[in-house]
Amino acid sequence: MKKIKTIVIIFLLPITIFCLSQCLHDIQETSGTVHRSIVAENNFADNSVLVVLQKEDPKSGFRTYTTEDFSELSLNKVLDITACMTELVIKQTIAERTGDWKELKEYKENAMLMNIEEFRRILYLELKEKSVENVLDAIRKLERRGDVLFAEPDNVLYLDAIPNPTPTYYTHQWGLHGNAGIRAPEAWDITTGLGNSAVKVGVIDLIN
Repeated sequence: MKKIKTIVIIFLLPITIFCLSQCLHDIQETSGTVHRSIVAENNFADNSVLVVLQKEDPKSGFRTYTTEDFSELSLNKVLDITACMTELVIKQTIAERTGDWKELKEYKENAMLMNIEEFRRILYLELKEKSVENVLDAIRKLERRGDVLFAEPDNVLYLDAIPNPTPTYYTHQWGLHGNAGIRAPEAWDITTGLGNSAVKVGVIDLIN
């Protein structure tokens, strides 16, 4: 059962990252950092902060961030939760320059390429000290950095709506199958969750 839960989490992670990244087009970007109004009464994790970086040039490569790069904070770890998308941006940048789309043929044919101009990396920072005030203080410090577009808490989300299962448009759901998908059919060969209440599956979708 533990193995099944792990597989489900691995399959859902790319979707979550995709949704977080695509939400960035709604941000009103300025020449500096975007400051947000956040209060302690908001419902968010007390040990982590999400950081959206300023625009980077893929041609120059992407910097690898570690805890040492955030000396103003006391951190356990730093994760680039858009790492898999960063790899695609680099490959796409090379393909646009050379004209060789062989490696990204399926992405191009299925309109799955990245909007490089709007792409921003997202970092997950885990704080050593757990407290709401520490999260808010960390955000204030991060907003002073020139490489940060904005920082915000890791908000807790709840189920808002259940999608209508009919029609499914399965053949159009490239994220579920194919080389670029999460290989959902292979997971369904193991379990679909029917009759097993211990398996919880959540779908995060973005409607533009």
